[in-house]
Amino acid sequence: MRRVDMRTKMEESKRSAIKEKMLQSAEGIVEEEGFEGISMREVAKRSGYTPGSIYQYFENKDVLIRELIKSGYKRIMKAINQKLDEKMTIEEQIIQRFTSYIGAALNMREYYKAVMFSEDPKIIEMTAVLHSEESHEQRGINKLEKAIEKGMERGEFLKGDPTIIAKICWTANYGLLLRIIIEDIQDKKVIQELIQEQFRLLFQGLRKKEIIKWE
Repeated sequence: MRRVDMRTKMEESKRSAIKEKMLQSAEGIVEEEGFEGISMREVAKRSGYTPGSIYQYFENKDVLIRELIKSGYKRIMKAINQKLDEKMTIEEQIIQRFTSYIGAALNMREYYKAVMFSEDPKIIEMTAVLHSEESHEQRGINKLEKAIEKGMERGEFLKGDPTIIAKICWTANYGLLLRIIIEDIQDKKVIQELIQEQFRLLFQGLRKKEIIKWE
């Protein structure tokens, strides 16, 4: 590798590390005070940099918040994209993905709550579930929709509108997740029981009486 290329790569790596440090500081503010507590000056201060330096990484506060949501949601949505055993039924795959999603969100409780309860139009646009616009949540719902459609094709689920069913399943889990966070339920056994019972009720009306195991 040429010296110039190496220097460029090192500078990019350093810049990326500084940006990540600033996002972590911003996430800490959200955990403590919500999004209303974020200011460019405070994020720079907590990161150990001058107020002016943060503008080299984020054009303004809106850009910072957008990047913060993307960064946090990338970690949560990673749980949805995990590789699963294809021999599992579609129902088992959906439950596994949702359980992982809930677990990831519960590891970032205050952040998740602050994002989901925000009335900021830009944040609502990025976390939309029922609207048709593309959002972080919407991409997850699209995956769920395809899984439900596949379940119908395999004969596991009753026929219906996979788009509507996906939105209902997603919002049901979203509601349970937020109640767990708001009521500060920490008992893992209780959380697991709530999740399992919700899935039982959701799929009771969706599945056919006989589930096909795919070998």
